[in-house]
Amino acid sequence: MAHIEDFLDAISTIPNEVKRSLYLIRSLDKSNKDGSAELAEAERNFISVSLLLDEKGTREAKRKLRERTDRDRDVEPAKLVEDPVALADIAAKRAKCQQIADEKVAIADQMHDYVAAHLRRLTRDLAVMDEMLETSGLRTGTAAAASLGGSGGSGSGSRFDEPIAMKGEEVAVKPERHEDLWVLGRVKEYDANSGLYLVMDEDDNSKDYKVDEVDVVVLGSGTKLSKGESVMAVYPDTTSFYKAVISVPPRRGSQIHSTTASVQFEDDADDSGMTPHRVILTKHIMPLPNT
Repeated sequence: MAHIEDFLDAISTIPNEVKRSLYLIRSLDKSNKDGSAELAEAERNFISVSLLLDEKGTREAKRKLRERTDRDRDVEPAKLVEDPVALADIAAKRAKCQQIADEKVAIADQMHDYVAAHLRRLTRDLAVMDEMLETSGLRTGTAAAASLGGSGGSGSGSRFDEPIAMKGEEVAVKPERHEDLWVLGRVKEYDANSGLYLVMDEDDNSKDYKVDEVDVVVLGSGTKLSKGESVMAVYPDTTSFYKAVISVPPRRGSQIHSTTASVQFEDDADDSGMTPHRVILTKHIMPLPNT
């Protein structure tokens, strides 16, 4: 009970922290909405003046020149399109919008890391408790540490349930958290305390990625593949994963266990409109990530 009580005390602040972060993001959203409207208006005004000069040509430019003082009459007509003040104002408004967007991303990342740290702790505590039950002989079931992602066998469990990849093991890695690209990699290091992996790019061995464990999937874990199931698979002659659908699952039997499956990739139709069935190693196929 002490483990449970300690953990409950530790997570008691999570709702307030998440609520605070969401409030900050909503506030930034409102500021960004107003700023984006101002930026769009400034850009429209600048473009309308430029288009006016483009449509009416040099004659209009010269007319505007005549309206200027004698000191300004030597200015080239093309210079009338340039408006340093307006351009500086647009640049400042654009920079402000970008700053707000960056702040929103930073808050979201901080919230993610905060919750992920507690989930990692819970995973470790469950593993310790499971080992204690195993050693003491009190565990009667076959289940290991409880799943954090729910029940019912739907396959939508938490990514924190992923097994730990060993050094040298082939994995799928997401180099950038805010992008959907997954590539093949090979584990170089894993820090259990921080939950961070150092993964080498399988296509470019000089490139390493330092990523959170939620951005790493252990391949070849024996997940059953069914016909019609949506998955991510390595496209032939590449090291990148793309969305696909299982068309022919691997053969399973008492004597034969196929190491390949046939898939149809999205947006892979040929000139005739037919989507080919491509044979892929089962170890290079993974379920669709939850994030």
